[in-house]
Amino acid sequence: MKTKYISLVAFFAMSALFGCDPMEDIKDELDIQSEENTKATEYKYARDLAPDSYTLTDEDYALSSNENVQKYKNFSSSALPEEFLPEILNKRFYGNADQELSVTYDFYSSVSKDKENAYELSPDDYSRMGESYSNFSSIDEAEFKLPVFLTDKAAYEDWWETGSEQTVMYTVYGNRDVRFFSVTAEGETELLDYAPSDTVTFTDEMYDLLPVSEKYNNFSNLDDAHEGISSLVLDHGYAAGNYACIVFTNDYYFVARFDGQAWGEATSVGAVTEVLSFIENKEDFTASTWEADNAIKLTLGSADYDLSDATSQYQNFDTRANDVSPKNEAELVEMIGYILDTNYDATDDQPYIVTYAYYNGSNGIDKIRVIRVGGVWQEDVK
Repeated sequence: MKTKYISLVAFFAMSALFGCDPMEDIKDELDIQSEENTKATEYKYARDLAPDSYTLTDEDYALSSNENVQKYKNFSSSALPEEFLPEILNKRFYGNADQELSVTYDFYSSVSKDKENAYELSPDDYSRMGESYSNFSSIDEAEFKLPVFLTDKAAYEDWWETGSEQTVMYTVYGNRDVRFFSVTAEGETELLDYAPSDTVTFTDEMYDLLPVSEKYNNFSNLDDAHEGISSLVLDHGYAAGNYACIVFTNDYYFVARFDGQAWGEATSVGAVTEVLSFIENKEDFTASTWEADNAIKLTLGSADYDLSDATSQYQNFDTRANDVSPKNEAELVEMIGYILDTNYDATDDQPYIVTYAYYNGSNGIDKIRVIRVGGVWQEDVK
């Protein structure tokens, strides 16, 4: 008893000498944790839990630190969404770890017709759109059918990215449209997309000089118009300049933009849909943020679980503390990495978010983010 008493006295004496109070350290740690919990609670209280999908409103754009985003209610090449979209979402929403949010926003970009690389519709394309001939009967019909056609076509092509544009050349038969051309003194012609102010309009006398229909004073198609206007200058003494004439059958260019789900007519301001992930900061929840994630997302299926005897029977990972693999988190990562290498042609430095089934006494679904670095799989902690 005396020995115990001396030991206790020595303990408290040493504590007093070195100023070490274990209970005080624990209390400080609890105070810090309580403060962080309070900050996280206040942060969440001032925001909404993010829905699955959301479209930005005018009020959302007003939250941006960029004056142009505030003023024009859209993003652009000078105010990119990857820079200014997260700050808006951070002020509006919080999420759970790795939660995804599909956001639709407006993006401004000038519409340019890429005539050199335009996709020219084939007879089969027109047929798929219900046309008996390789043309449309009106521009309105073309602009209605082309987005549907391109969206259906894109379902078989997986390389289109959100914001991609495609110029399509199509033909309208018999609309007798007024077209504008410029011609040089050397007879070189160019089809214009606008009506110049100093335009000479074709007269009956001018048509009569050229091999056109006697019944209808017009050119049959654009090729004939180019040739005729060039001849007017080179062979009949007319001056170089801008001319307006009637063309019976016309080619036009339609510029389409892919919004991530479907094709539509490209406008200066178009809607773009993008998926962002909520990256939770575990040390300071208020520093969590939304960001576009380049991780490939996939869900394991039967062909994946069948690769291992440990997962093939019940089509899941047994994560209980036992001798069955995976015995720990590192082994789980290794097993999932093997699946990715075998069935998904995985590459180094490409993150993957894998949804998998597990059993830990009850069945469940979970996600893990992994990455292969230098040929070695590891959990990709963000």
